Amino acid sequence: MSDNINKSLIESKQLLGELIDQEIVDFPELSAEQLSKFNAKDIVVMVNYTDGNFPKSESELLGGIYNALKLDRTQTNFIDLGKQPMTFKDAAKILGTKNFILFGINPEDIRLHINLRPYQIVKVGECQLIFSHKLADLVENKSYKGALWASLKVMFNIQ
Repeated sequence: MSDNINKSLIESKQLLGELIDQEIVDFPELSAEQLSKFNAKDIVVMVNYTDGNFPKSESELLGGIYNALKLDRTQTNFIDLGKQPMTFKDAAKILGTKNFILFGINPEDIRLHINLRPYQIVKVGECQLIFSHKLADLVENKSYKGALWASLKVMFNIQ
């Protein structure tokens, strides 16, 4: 199964590169072990910690967001682009998830060429995405947290 998915990923990268007439950076293929930890869940949370450091205050904030959405960590796919680079198209296809929350990620980081404002809900195909400031910025800034919460309430139909 993982060979088919990896083959499909390669074909997707080639097709996408042809469509946007640019060379796509060759992301490493996902191993069977890496693929097995991803499956269809309620949301995808993407971050980018190039140094591998995920501070406790940010982990606690993310836990608070999960609690507010009445989710636990098992209902989310957590992707650190610093450890596992991935395009949006590949993530959407592999994970089958429709809701993405991206912390400190620019659209270009996941090969999306769109203009947006932070906390604006963006529809790409059947998926909804919210691009947020980095978790570290949210820890320090209440107005960012409020803007994110307002968007999450809309995305998840919370009254």
